[in-house]
Amino acid sequence: MLMSNDFDHLDGWVGDAASLIREQAHSGAYSVVVKPGTDYSLGYSNPLGRLSAARPDKIRISAWVMRTGGPQAAMLVVEIKDPATGAKILWDGLDLGKKVSKLNEWQHIDHVIEVPPTVSANSRIMVYMWTAGANQPTYLDDLTVSPVTD
Repeated sequence: MLMSNDFDHLDGWVGDAASLIREQAHSGAYSVVVKPGTDYSLGYSNPLGRLSAARPDKIRISAWVMRTGGPQAAMLVVEIKDPATGAKILWDGLDLGKKVSKLNEWQHIDHVIEVPPTVSANSRIMVYMWTAGANQPTYLDDLTVSPVTD
């Protein structure tokens, strides 16, 4: 496992602290939310080499998500950036409306991302939720980032 967080421990997380809430949680006392006025959740940011000794070819993102309504859904975003220039090497936005079909109920999601060959140990990985125009709250908890070992 590269990283796991239940939002009760925030080491490595940066961003809009207004997204950290106690109203809903899959486990523990906290989760993060995006909603009108809070476009981005707290985000995880770290050099990939601090999370894994070997360069992974694929990364699995797992989490518990609860959507509360509306046809437009938030996205779970994974970015990997070049350490020297800050340029995006990878941007992957998972449409939570397609992955989370039930409303007002926690559902587990699992998403695999292929890591481009240009990614190095110094490349920065970022994981966060974005409203993407959704007008109803979307909650995220128990996020895990791990290498895929086939």
